[in-house]
Amino acid sequence: MSHARSRRSFLAAVACLPALAQKIRTIPSAIFQYTDPATELPVTRLTDPSNTCRLPAHYGRALARRSNFLLYASDVNGRMDAYRMDLKSGVSHQLTDIEGLVPSSLTFTADEREICCMAGGRLLLVNVG
Repeated sequence: MSHARSRRSFLAAVACLPALAQKIRTIPSAIFQYTDPATELPVTRLTDPSNTCRLPAHYGRALARRSNFLLYASDVNGRMDAYRMDLKSGVSHQLTDIEGLVPSSLTFTADEREICCMAGGRLLLVNVG
């Protein structure tokens, strides 16, 4: 009986995947370069200032060592979610879609294939790819 129930659960979950995939967003590049008027040094702004963006806590890593991407949290869709920004193109991909994300809890796993974060009182492990 448990085998049939687990199979039904799996098939129901697979049926929900297209609906979940539609929620995941891709944010176009908002990279903007300008010269700081006070120091006359070049400055690169990575995100749109109209949205709140947060980096992981100082003890967590925001930059991947092997890949060229940045981990951050943003409220671009109305609530805080985790995003992965490709630093070459500036395009960001949404990693989470859950209420109550704690931006300071974002961090990479040791192999940089997944991130850990707290959301809704739970510890989540999310695939970065």
